[in-house]
Amino acid sequence: MCNNKPNVKDLKDIFDKEKSNIDRIFCDNCGESMVFNFKQGNTIFHIPLSKILECLLIAEAEGQVPEIDENWWNELEELYPNIEHLRIELKSEE
Repeated sequence: MCNNKPNVKDLKDIFDKEKSNIDRIFCDNCGESMVFNFKQGNTIFHIPLSKILECLLIAEAEGQVPEIDENWWNELEELYPNIEHLRIELKSEE
């Protein structure tokens, strides 16, 4: 049976190799509470939670996901001001 999932040692090795990039990402995105790390082939890239939330907001506006409670978005605006700006922009395009 072929198992393509990385084991814990592999993940630690990847983290050790990418630690300087991860530190830089957190520094470049000051105020980000979470950054997701993705790997495609030999390339590792990082996406801050705020960008994933922006994608979710766009997907909602495009009807690709069910409508999300307005109160939830309002609470996120307090944590991520960019969400408020994007919501205003998306509403102006309606």
